[in-house]
Amino acid sequence: MANPAASIAIRSWREGTNTRGFASHFGEKAQWQDAIGALVAADVVPGFSAYSAAIITCGKAYQWQQALNVLNLMHAADTLSPNVIIYSAAIKACEESKQWQQALNLLEVVQMAELVPDVVAYNTIISACEKGGQWQQALHLLATMSRAKSLPNVVTYSATVSAFGKSQQWWRALGLLTTMHTANLLP
Repeated sequence: MANPAASIAIRSWREGTNTRGFASHFGEKAQWQDAIGALVAADVVPGFSAYSAAIITCGKAYQWQQALNVLNLMHAADTLSPNVIIYSAAIKACEESKQWQQALNLLEVVQMAELVPDVVAYNTIISACEKGGQWQQALHLLATMSRAKSLPNVVTYSATVSAFGKSQQWWRALGLLTTMHTANLLP
């Protein structure tokens, strides 16, 4: 039997009477089990916001595997195709749990789906690489952004500088700070 409060939250989102229904019901409480259960048991078809909120909720609880399961649920439902925002939420869940490899895998999935990763997606993956001590990957992603026509911003450079710092690549960090200064991007 579906959770009545969850069904109301999803229904109110679908009807447009409460665009934050699902997110406010689960996302702020970090109740990832209930969020996933509500998606599965709801008597209405969940929308982008419900899936996104469930993924974000899993990420806040460091349940990156469950966040990817929600992404798989969305694929299996075959009513909505994940967009860059949904994938970015899943990437963020991986980043929160220091799963840089999974974040990179999701970037590949985004590209194979012929979606264009935005600066938020790249920033989150670079941050995941920083948390995992993967400065080479962070630098590669920074370079990839320019080729992908996604302009790096202060957050991008700062996360990459942090990746250098955590890996004791201080000379690279200084060089990137100089690049930021030249581009008028000040941290």
